[in-house]
Amino acid sequence: MAKRPLVHCRKCHAAIDRDNQDDWCMPSKGYYYHTSCYEDFVKKKGKILENDIGTEAEDDIWRSAVYDYLRKDLKMSVNWNKFISQWNNFLKKSMTAKGIYFSLRYFYEIANGDPKKSENGIGIVPHIYEEGTCYWGERNQRDKGICAR
Repeated sequence: MAKRPLVHCRKCHAAIDRDNQDDWCMPSKGYYYHTSCYEDFVKKKGKILENDIGTEAEDDIWRSAVYDYLRKDLKMSVNWNKFISQWNNFLKKSMTAKGIYFSLRYFYEIANGDPKKSENGIGIVPHIYEEGTCYWGERNQRDKGICAR
């Protein structure tokens, strides 16, 4: 049997020898992870989807959370190439991945934005970024003492 070529973990970027290693998984076609890397990815993504504003994660986890939010929660059609282009441009403009995610959550859940007007992208972010991050920051401060009250 022919030896399969090496692939790389999407999280740590280390090589995976699919013929001689057992500690890898492929949750989606062409997406390879070390088992421990994938478990960490899923755990962080789960915290994000629970709206844990204190979650710290890498940009690719936030990007994945945004994409899942748009596709699964909002049932929005997303043009992947446009999405990635906009995502990268926003990061270059000093916006954070976490800020982009929470700005979109603000726009669609709090400000009742219409996903049908999105043109299959996230172009609204620069217009609502400041407002969205302020909202979540204030809400986080307000909710911190909620248990004590």
